[in-house]
Amino acid sequence: MGDGANRFQRILVATDGSEHSERAVRVGLELASNLGSKVLAMYVIDRSFRLDFPVETVGYKKDVYEKLSVEGKDALRYAKKEGEKMGIKVRTEIHDGLPSHEIIERAEDFDLVVMGTLGRTGIKRVLLGSVAQEVIRHAPCPVLVVRGKG
Repeated sequence: MGDGANRFQRILVATDGSEHSERAVRVGLELASNLGSKVLAMYVIDRSFRLDFPVETVGYKKDVYEKLSVEGKDALRYAKKEGEKMGIKVRTEIHDGLPSHEIIERAEDFDLVVMGTLGRTGIKRVLLGSVAQEVIRHAPCPVLVVRGKG
């Protein structure tokens, strides 16, 4: 990197919309702004929540899925808005599956992943510390983990 080239031209920012995740979004965007990097903000609808409910709760599963979809759109809207404030165009994607797997798979096309360490719990769980650990272990690129406050 001695030639001044930007090693982190493409940054993937994983978000779940939590306060911890929003902090990671801001850090990722600040880094992208300083380096002139392209940014993709990504939200994963965690399909594992379906395992927590009995088969007869199909309607409830659909409600949870729709709630997570709305939260995902809100989280990505936040990332776009913060990017606009910094003069950065932020592309967004919503994925469906296991968060760590989806982030690791998508990271193949990026130079850096930025994510938070603490996500939500219970019904709002999408990115958890264990997800960050999995991404750190298996991502094909460097991972910047932003700790939540406190």
